Amino acid sequence: MTVNQTQTISLPERPKGEGQEADQAFPLEQELLELLATQVRHSPLPVILSMGLIAAIASDRVAPIYWGSWLAVTVILQVLRWYLFKRLPTLDQYTLRQRLKAAAALNGLNTLVHSLSLLFFPLFTDYERAVHSMLIIGLGVTSIITTVGYLPFTLAHVFLGLAPLFGLWAWSPGMEQAGWIEVAVPFIGITYGFTLIKVSDKIYKLFLESFESRRELAQSNQKLNAAFQQAKKAAAAKTRFLASASHDLRQPIHSLSLFCAALSMKSLDKQTKDIANHIEIAVESLGAQLDAILDVSKLDAGVVPVDKTDINLTALLSRVVSDHEPLAEQKKLPIILDCPERCVINSDVSLLERIIRNLLSNAVKYTDVGEISVRVITRENDISLSIIDSGRGIPEKEQEHIFEEFYQLNNPERDRRKGLGLGLAIVRRQAELLGMTLSLESSEGVGSIFTLILEQAREGEHQMANYVSEAAGLDNLSILVVDDEAEIRHGMKTLLEVMGCRVATAGDSESAFAAASIEKPDIALVDYRLPDGDNGLQTIQRLRQLYPSLPAIIISGDIAPERLLQVEDAGIEMLHKPVFVEPLKNAISSACAL
Repeated sequence: MTVNQTQTISLPERPKGEGQEADQAFPLEQELLELLATQVRHSPLPVILSMGLIAAIASDRVAPIYWGSWLAVTVILQVLRWYLFKRLPTLDQYTLRQRLKAAAALNGLNTLVHSLSLLFFPLFTDYERAVHSMLIIGLGVTSIITTVGYLPFTLAHVFLGLAPLFGLWAWSPGMEQAGWIEVAVPFIGITYGFTLIKVSDKIYKLFLESFESRRELAQSNQKLNAAFQQAKKAAAAKTRFLASASHDLRQPIHSLSLFCAALSMKSLDKQTKDIANHIEIAVESLGAQLDAILDVSKLDAGVVPVDKTDINLTALLSRVVSDHEPLAEQKKLPIILDCPERCVINSDVSLLERIIRNLLSNAVKYTDVGEISVRVITRENDISLSIIDSGRGIPEKEQEHIFEEFYQLNNPERDRRKGLGLGLAIVRRQAELLGMTLSLESSEGVGSIFTLILEQAREGEHQMANYVSEAAGLDNLSILVVDDEAEIRHGMKTLLEVMGCRVATAGDSESAFAAASIEKPDIALVDYRLPDGDNGLQTIQRLRQLYPSLPAIIISGDIAPERLLQVEDAGIEMLHKPVFVEPLKNAISSACAL
């Protein structure tokens, strides 16, 4: 019989160094052993019951010593087979080849013991022979199926089980004559044996294909996981780079903003005042671009607070549209606001306003002719807010990319006046933070529609509060400034003194503690990164050993997500360099409860 040649397992020479490490090179054989171990978990009971039935039939015609001994050997072998097959996958002291050979030998012995029951076959009636045959064939087929057509098991069943069985059907002592049934059954048996081998071959091939598919899938998963880990490392490296670059850039810009603000407060002639204003505009532009990077880091760190409240959407949109009308009028673009008179939603007013401003600003920026619409539709369960423009539109292949960081259309030269490509990336993250659905419809040359799905307010309308209050005066306030850069200390001192404050400066934690020991400050403004591995949080903790309730603000150019989390967890307000006059005055007034 050569029809099953393709199924023969050909193991290569075993590598030097027997043991588990070498076995790992042959996972197919290991899986076969696992299958055999699984197969024997449920097989002993039906086998023992089947063989017990044959013994019961033979008990009327055979002495108990014969059928009893045979049944006892069958039971013992089943228990031994169950125990050994269960242990085979873990017997690492033997090679896989040796364990498979042992499994095949044990299965062959098991089949041979079953076939010994055929010694009783000539003594049975035709009906009993049929039952006997059914049990032998059924147990063999079940074994083949549960072992995925493994060739040694199939051949054992065919040659040790079926061949003797159908041979006895062809000729058996005690039969009066060989009729057509006795002739047909062996012929059918031979055909059945060959068919069984072919079927086993197909089953085994399916097993091989399944194994290869699973192995390829596992390899693909490994590659995907490796790529994912590499992407995570790249993202972490990008975040570290941005944090480091942002910090280094913010330091001189912060110094410049301080001196510029102090200069603007002086009495200057018109020409000098004009120069100072232009410098201030340039510094604010740089600060805005750095703040966009900061927004991404805050969202990555998960330190952006969400304070949802009922918002008068009509009033909010009216104010935002009004702020954008001057720029739109320069391009002769009308902004049409289509919103119900009473439209109240539930959201975070600050985050929502930033999202709307960003989308409306983009609409004005990228629309040259036509009009811009801000349309609100109240639906049964939510509110749809759409910002519609008749601008350049976005090609379909680019529509997903525009939400990625630093991705810009039509700006290959990286013109800084067109921004950094962070606006829509921040918009999407803020929308996700608020639990909003953000969608885009756009056609190139026709325009774009950005739609936000907002949550309706459950209660009555509430007018939006004025959430930015005027800062109180800082006259004669004692402030301790701690920063490792002399230029920043000098710039902060100059600005705060112009604002009427008394200022002490320190370059590190030790000198800060010494200065605070001489005169108690009303508030400490502390840089995060300080010399010799010290940081602003530790400095504030030490100052609060002198004055437990001392107000403090961290001022830093560091935007690393882990740093933001540390300051957030410490419950200390953090301002990011460059800090401009109004935010600084507001933060100091708030911290000092002025």
